[in-house]
Amino acid sequence: MPTADAVATKLMLAKAFDETESLALAMRCASPVVICDVPDPAVLGMVADCWREVVLGDATAASHSVLSDVLPAMAARNATQCLHMIVADPPKASDRHRAQRRALAALSLALPLIAFSPLAASHLPDALLRACDVRLAVGRPDADTIGKTVHLVTGSMPREVPDERALRQIGTDEVSLAVRFDRPADDCVDRLRRLAAEKAERSSVRELRLDDLRGMDAAVAYAKSFVKDVAAWKRKEIPWSAVDAGVVFEGPPGTAKSTLLRLIAAESGTNLVLANLAEWQGSGEGHLGHLLRQMHADAAKAKSLSPCVFGIEEIEAFGDRASMKHAWRDYSRQVIDGFLAACDSLSSAHDFHGDGRAVALIGTTNDARRCDPAILRSGRFNQVIRIGLPDPEALEAIFRLRLRGDLADADLGDIALAALGCTGADVGRMVGEARRSARHAGRGIVLDDLKRALSGGFETPPGLLPRHAVHEAAHILVDVVLHGPAGAVAIMTPSVRAAASVFRFREAPLAGTHADNFARLQVMLAGRAGERQVFGEAGWGSAGVDGSDLHDATRLAAAMVGSFGNDEANLLYLSAAREAESLLVFPEVRDAARQLLAAAAEATSRILSAHREALDEIAARLLADGRVDGDAVAEALARRAGPRRPATIHTLEPKGDKR
Repeated sequence: MPTADAVATKLMLAKAFDETESLALAMRCASPVVICDVPDPAVLGMVADCWREVVLGDATAASHSVLSDVLPAMAARNATQCLHMIVADPPKASDRHRAQRRALAALSLALPLIAFSPLAASHLPDALLRACDVRLAVGRPDADTIGKTVHLVTGSMPREVPDERALRQIGTDEVSLAVRFDRPADDCVDRLRRLAAEKAERSSVRELRLDDLRGMDAAVAYAKSFVKDVAAWKRKEIPWSAVDAGVVFEGPPGTAKSTLLRLIAAESGTNLVLANLAEWQGSGEGHLGHLLRQMHADAAKAKSLSPCVFGIEEIEAFGDRASMKHAWRDYSRQVIDGFLAACDSLSSAHDFHGDGRAVALIGTTNDARRCDPAILRSGRFNQVIRIGLPDPEALEAIFRLRLRGDLADADLGDIALAALGCTGADVGRMVGEARRSARHAGRGIVLDDLKRALSGGFETPPGLLPRHAVHEAAHILVDVVLHGPAGAVAIMTPSVRAAASVFRFREAPLAGTHADNFARLQVMLAGRAGERQVFGEAGWGSAGVDGSDLHDATRLAAAMVGSFGNDEANLLYLSAAREAESLLVFPEVRDAARQLLAAAAEATSRILSAHREALDEIAARLLADGRVDGDAVAEALARRAGPRRPATIHTLEPKGDKR
C-alpha cells in the first residue's frame, strides 16, 4: 500500500504534467526536454520513484540517469525510453564542465529527457536550459491534493480541507504523519491542522497578525502595503516590478523585527527563506568558497520558491568596505561583493507571464549605519525603516497580547509606564516569569506576579521609600513649573531600571535653544536637588550608572558646549550629540559642562525652595497612592502659590532612582 506522502507526490507531479497539454503523449512519441523545479527536498527525493509510473505508465520502462549512469550508445538508444536527471545541490565549479558535457551527450541521443532540481537556473547545466521545451514546477500540496490524498489513503472524502493559512505550513512530511489508512478522513484533516499550527508556533509566527504589532507604525504600514501589492500581482493587475520589494528594518534587539519579517511572508501568502552571514560562514568548512556557494544556494532557493521573501537577518554583520582596516579586509570585501551579486541575481525582469522570479529582499539590522552603502542602495534594499522602542500605550497592548486574556480587568497602565524602555521581547520574558511564579504557587497569575517580574524580584526597602518619593516628586514639580502639567506623570512602580520614575508624553518640537536645554538640565538634576532639600544630601540613586540622572545631564551639558552651539562665547562643533562622551576628552568642554551643571543645579534648588510645601505634599501623595500626574502637581502648586513660567511642552526620557 503506498504511503500518503508518495500519493501526494504522485498527485502533484501528475498535476504538473497535466497542466501542459499532451506532454505525456510527447514523452512517448517525441523527444522533449522537460525541466521541473521541485523546491521541497522531501518531494525531490521521491520524484525518482514515481515519475516513470506517472508519466510513462510503465514501471519497467528503461530510463538512464544523465549524471550517474553509462549513457547508451547511439546503436542501443532504441532500448532506452527516457533519460532523467535529478540534481539536489548546485554543482561545484569544478564539476560544471563535466555536467555540461554529459548533458550535451544526452541531448544528442534525441530521447525524452526530464530534469528535476530545486531551481534549474542554479542547478542544471546550461545546455539543458537552452534546449528546454517545457518548464514545470511541483510546489506544496494544495487543497485539491490534500483532499484526494486523504480520499485515496482512507477510502473516503473529508468534509473539508485545511484553509490557506494552514496549507502554507503543510508539506509532505506533515501529510505522511497525519494521513493513514486506519484513520477516518476527517481525523486525518484535523491532525493536519494541528501539525500546521505547531509548525507555525515553532516558526514564531504563532497566531500573531500584523495588526497585533504595536509601536512600529511605519514598518507595519509598509508590510500592509506589501501584502496588498502581492495580492494585486497574484491577480495579474500589476507586474512584480511595481511591488515595493526591498526594505531594511532597523531597531534595537527585541523589537520584533524578525517576527515582522515572518508575518509579512505569512500574510502575503509568500514563501520565506531566512539566512544570515553567521550561518553562511558555518556552512561546509567555513572557507570563502563554501560561504559563497551556500549564499548563492539560498538565493537560488528563494527564486525557486517564488513568490518568496528572502530575509537576511543582522545585515550589519557584513560591515562597510570603506571602513575596513583589519587584516582580513580582503576576505570581508569578497563576502560583500558576493552578497551584492546574490542580491542582484534576484532582481531579474518580471512581468505577468514570464519566467522572472518574484522575490522580495527584506533585511533586519540593529544599526544601519554599520552597513555598506552599496547594500542599502535603491534596487537592492530600497529603504530603511526605523523601529523604535514601544511607548506606554504600545507596551500595554503587548502585555495584553502576551497575557492572552489573563488579568483582563486589571489596570496595567503603571506597569506599562514602568516598563518604558523595554522591548516586546522583554515583555514576553516578564509575562513568562509571572506565569512561572503563579504556576509554582499553584494558582492563576495575579498582578503582583507581573510587578515582581518587572522589578526583577527587587523590592525597595521600606526605609528608602520616602527618599524615592521625594526624588520623583522633585522631578515632576520642576518639570511642571518649567514645562506645564500636560502629559507629566510620576509613579512608584519599580522596574529593573529604576525604583520609581517620572515621564512626560505630550510631544511638541523644541527649538534646541540654550534656554530649552538648560530647562532640561534642571529637570534632570531636580531629583538629587530635592533629596538635598529634604534629607540634607543626595543619595546614590541619581548617579553611579549609565542612564542615571547625572549621566544624562552630563551628556546634555557636553553636547550644549561641543555639538549644539549653545555657548555663544565659545562657539564650536566637535562631534555629534550622540557621541557626547567623546566630547568630554577635551578639558575646555569638561570645564564648561561643569559650569552648566552647577548653574542648573542652583536654579533647580531655588525652584524647590520656593515650593517646599508643595514638594512635601506631592511626595506624601506618591507614597500613599503610588502615582501623581501633572494636573495634581499644578493644583498643589496653585494652593501653595508661587511663580511659574509660561508652559512649553517637550518629551523627556524617564527619570528615576537608578539601581
